[in-house]
Amino acid sequence: MKASVSLKAGFVLLVFIFLVSITSFSQTLYRFSADVKGKELWGFQDQNGKIIVQPKYYRAEEFVDGLSRVNLLNDDVQWRYGFVDVTGKEIIPLNYSDAGEFSEGVVAVSQNKKWGFLDKTGKTVVPLRYDAVNSYGFREGLVPVKSGSKWGFLDKTGKTIIPFAFDDAKYFANGLVPVKTNGYWGYIDRSGRTMIAANYHDASPFTGNLAGVENDAEKWAVMDSKGKMLTGFKYSDVGTTGKDLSIIVASNYDPSIARHFYGVIDDRGTEVVELKYRTVSILTNELITVEDFGNNYGLVNRKGKQVLPLKYKGVYAVANGTIGYFYDKDGGRRAFVIKGDKIDILKYQLVGEAVNERLSVMLNNKWGFIDFNGNEIVAPKYDTVVSFTAPMAIVVKDKKIGAIDRDGKEKIEVKYDWLKGGNENTIIAVLNGKVGFLDGDGKVLVPFKYDDVDIFTDGMAAVVLNNKIGFVDSKGTEVIPCQFETIETRFENGKARVVKNGKIIVIDKAGKEVK
Repeated sequence: MKASVSLKAGFVLLVFIFLVSITSFSQTLYRFSADVKGKELWGFQDQNGKIIVQPKYYRAEEFVDGLSRVNLLNDDVQWRYGFVDVTGKEIIPLNYSDAGEFSEGVVAVSQNKKWGFLDKTGKTVVPLRYDAVNSYGFREGLVPVKSGSKWGFLDKTGKTIIPFAFDDAKYFANGLVPVKTNGYWGYIDRSGRTMIAANYHDASPFTGNLAGVENDAEKWAVMDSKGKMLTGFKYSDVGTTGKDLSIIVASNYDPSIARHFYGVIDDRGTEVVELKYRTVSILTNELITVEDFGNNYGLVNRKGKQVLPLKYKGVYAVANGTIGYFYDKDGGRRAFVIKGDKIDILKYQLVGEAVNERLSVMLNNKWGFIDFNGNEIVAPKYDTVVSFTAPMAIVVKDKKIGAIDRDGKEKIEVKYDWLKGGNENTIIAVLNGKVGFLDGDGKVLVPFKYDDVDIFTDGMAAVVLNNKIGFVDSKGTEVIPCQFETIETRFENGKARVVKNGKIIVIDKAGKEVK
């Protein structure tokens, strides 16, 4: 790190507060906002609240696949977009006037009113020379882009796969994409061949084998991928989910009461869920979440039969439609396993977030874990748990902290006062008031004898003993005895800046003063 490190002898990190906010053994950041001279700006902090990136962005989004989209205004009051990784580094500099979301490993960006695509390292994979791109990005390996007044399709190398011959285009699904020609929509395949003639006022991308098409009277019908009409033109709208399903959402609008009514149509054109709900959301091919006009949620199957009464504050599925949860009136969450067109409500009184194919569950005020099939991996026995945001999960019992792996085995014995990610596959731990390091498998790397420690960088970590600072290496050996008052910078490229006898010096990994 080039910034000054706030580790000083005599400053003891360990307040021995019961910290359950540790969510990862690897360095990760969390966005936060603060008032800066009357403006709400966003920055990033670590799991202990230490500010890693000062609030400077006008917006910072949640991390997705290790990247957060951020933006700010430059001196010319122009928006600039980029992406920050989980260490706070601007992987994609804020050089772009607009940026989309990552899709299939690439993201659309705009500069000087031209669009192109970058990969996750910021490398240009499609040059910024197009006038517009589809907001959904790449789907099935192709993306629609606009050059001049026409749309065509590119692959991820920037090669034109389908010529620029269309007035508008949406995105590929089920091997077909809606395109507009001479004012009307039809569908083409990946070779650019017309599969469904352009006879429609509008058309949706496919949901599995189903799509919606609109006539000139602005009424929608459901059609299959062969172009066969499954219903008449009688709906106000037909939605798309982007999923491989054999059912699709449709709605009707009543202008006399300014209200939409939603239901579900199957691949025979049958209204399997009556169009009478405020909202519907397809969980699986067999189960649909419905909401009435009293904001009550429940579940119905594709036969229209009620599976979960309409009396809850939300019903959701996780994973691949194998397990879900619902909110009761008090805001608590109960889990259920999806079995075809039925569900089994699990015994647990509370369920936590779904992370890495595990759900934390509570029974009689004790916590454990289940998998995404509802199988109990860890019986409820801990006072507190933190979900599997890393290969291990933090667990707490009798005010002692440890960690378990995804199979429930205690990789770190539940005996420590504190645990924290220490960088470079290490874990900082506190035991009986002394600090040391564990390796990534939970084995003692640096013995518990220090008053304080810093994270590893460049294979070295600062340690404090009796108000003096030294360094240990990645093997846990104290290679530089505790003799310094302060460290100004951590090790980087084999060197660190430290203070000894009131003087700032530069040392190598042997502790020798160098230029």
